[in-house]
Amino acid sequence: MKISRPVTIRDVAVLAGVSPITASRALSKPHLVKLATREKVESAAEELNFISNIAAGSLSNKHSNMVGIIVPTLSNSIFADTIQAITSRLMPEGLQVLIGSNEYSPKREEDIIKTFISHRAEALILTGYTRTERAEELIAKFGIPTIEIWNVRKNSKHICVGMSN
Repeated sequence: MKISRPVTIRDVAVLAGVSPITASRALSKPHLVKLATREKVESAAEELNFISNIAAGSLSNKHSNMVGIIVPTLSNSIFADTIQAITSRLMPEGLQVLIGSNEYSPKREEDIIKTFISHRAEALILTGYTRTERAEELIAKFGIPTIEIWNVRKNSKHICVGMSN
């Protein structure tokens, strides 16, 4: 089957001979679908080179499976190592990371937080604890679980992991 546009879950369903909801379930929650059905859907998806649309899926299930990480710079290897360590723990849990560098600017960090919110990040990991009042308001308004790393402060609104100097 040759399709000249992006392949959708409906295309996979048609080729597999199942409903779109069954095709979606077979790919996202395979344990809920009979083995024979799952194999038909997986085969159809492979034949069509189907790649699921995470944005569309996050609209229906309210989960993006993305975590936003903001560091001051990517040029210092200590922050690159931190991102690598975090990513190595999140990926086996089915989570992907969005990475931002605030260049030591609280205003730039605020802008990155807005971008991560627009991508429906499920959590934020922020380096340090100096941020704008507006950034804190956004985090609170959208109820995003947030972890501050590297420095620990008393009376933080967030989980802190790091050192107290």
